[in-house]
Amino acid sequence: MIFDNLGNMADMIKKVGKIRSDLKDIQKELKNIEIVEDSGGVRVVVTGDLKLKEFKIEKEVLQTDHSRAEYLISDAVDKAYSRARDEAMSRMKKIAGGLSIPGLF
Repeated sequence: MIFDNLGNMADMIKKVGKIRSDLKDIQKELKNIEIVEDSGGVRVVVTGDLKLKEFKIEKEVLQTDHSRAEYLISDAVDKAYSRARDEAMSRMKKIAGGLSIPGLF
C-alpha cells in the first residue's frame, strides 16, 4: 500500500514538471501576441505578457473636452489589458487541465 502511493506521487511529480514546462512555453508565446484596441481615436497595443507596446492618441482626442479625452484613453487601455489578461488566463487554464493552482487563476 505504501508503494502504491509512491507510484501516484511519481506520476504527480511528472505532471507538475510537464505543467511547469508548458507554462514556460506559454510565457514565451505570450510575449509575441499583440492585443490591439482602437477606440475613439486612441490606439493601444499590449502584448500577451501585459507589456504596453504602443500607445497613440489622435490629435482630435486631445482637442476634445478634457474629461472626454480621459475617458477615451482610460477605456482603450482597460479594454486592451483586459483582453490580454483573458488570453493569458485562457492559455494557462488549458495546460492546467482543471487543476486549481493558487495564485494562478
